[in-house]
Amino acid sequence: MVLKQKNSRRALWRIKAHSAVSPFQKPLAGSAARILVWGGLTLLLCCTAIYWKKLKERAALPDPQTQTLNRYGGHFQKGDLLYFVLKRHGLPQQEAADAIKAVSKTLKVSALTPRDRYDLTISTSGLFQRLEITRGTSKYFAARTGTGRYVAGTFEIATTVERRNACGLIRGSLWNSLAAQGISPQGIMEFADAFAWNIDFFTETRDGDRFAVVWEETRAPQGELLAQKILGAAYSGKETGLKKAFSFNGVFYGENAEELKKMFLRAPLSYRRISSFFSARRFHPILKIFRPHLGIDYAAPTGTPVSAVANGVVIFAGRKGGFGNYVEIKHNDGFISAYGHLSRYSAKTKRGTRVMQGQVIGYVGMTGLASGPHLDFRIRQNGKFMNFLTMKNRSAGMMARNKIPAFKAYMAETLDTINKLLSDRKSGKPAPGN
Repeated sequence: MVLKQKNSRRALWRIKAHSAVSPFQKPLAGSAARILVWGGLTLLLCCTAIYWKKLKERAALPDPQTQTLNRYGGHFQKGDLLYFVLKRHGLPQQEAADAIKAVSKTLKVSALTPRDRYDLTISTSGLFQRLEITRGTSKYFAARTGTGRYVAGTFEIATTVERRNACGLIRGSLWNSLAAQGISPQGIMEFADAFAWNIDFFTETRDGDRFAVVWEETRAPQGELLAQKILGAAYSGKETGLKKAFSFNGVFYGENAEELKKMFLRAPLSYRRISSFFSARRFHPILKIFRPHLGIDYAAPTGTPVSAVANGVVIFAGRKGGFGNYVEIKHNDGFISAYGHLSRYSAKTKRGTRVMQGQVIGYVGMTGLASGPHLDFRIRQNGKFMNFLTMKNRSAGMMARNKIPAFKAYMAETLDTINKLLSDRKSGKPAPGN
């Protein structure tokens, strides 16, 4: 019995001895664990360093989506929609929609005109980068940020204003003669507008007539012409005599502070509207064919817009015998103006509708008894036909007395320049430089 207990204790001791770790083995086991941990951390740090190095090297390279930027620019064409302009330059549909949505926060994109300019930047991969639209002295923009967001805003362009002048003789046409002196199409039409109530540029211009113009030009830093404003102008002709016009607070006045606007336009064909149908190379004033007893015939291409000569109400719009398509407008003081041989009417020309001076009421044609396209224009007062070319035309009125001193002071320098221009041209001296 005692021997069995001893054998049992020996077996138990052997088991414990065999399973126990010696004191010399414990440090060795801890070192191995630490080596494994530190080794793993070192390897991780090395891998991380290599990864960040590669990222840094990659970041230093150009982004393959934007390493080359395509830039486009120009003026909008008549009837252009911004969406189709962007699409035309390769911007994807969604990119174009997002760009328009952004720029619409500061600009009404449906009201863009040929005077407005756009500058577009797109990456080679088709990503929108930036759009700028220049209108007058303001610039509207939309841009994509680095995070893919769109931002929009507006700022004023630093501009320079320069005062210029020109004079010359009529040679062939008013348009060509003014353009030859460096006056822009916008300036030529403003010149015609200034005298619209006093000179009929279709029947009264003659070769050798003289003109003088003083204007201001507003230009962008790159030299692009942003605006041109006439300060004063003069026209001296065989048929017209000497006429002068000075702009003050957006209205043209004569030298005596009388407003040039009158009850009737000088002609039912607007120079401004006709000029848009011709290039400067082809345009010439509409010549007088003849002066019948009861009216005036104006030769003009089919489709030329015809304007109401004064405010009034349409009392007839339809077919009328030899006049073909015919319109009659009733004005104040018993006046009625009539327009015959029209090719068609404007959408708003209907009996009972009110029209404003200069509003288009129809288009030149050759309906009825007409051998060629022209406008038959007549006017009568209280039933009596009158010669529109010699009829006295009442002015809109004089300037308020308290404004006349300021107008005279504002006009003085411009008037002096115009008088010198006309005098030098009349005496045969070279025209002053701009």
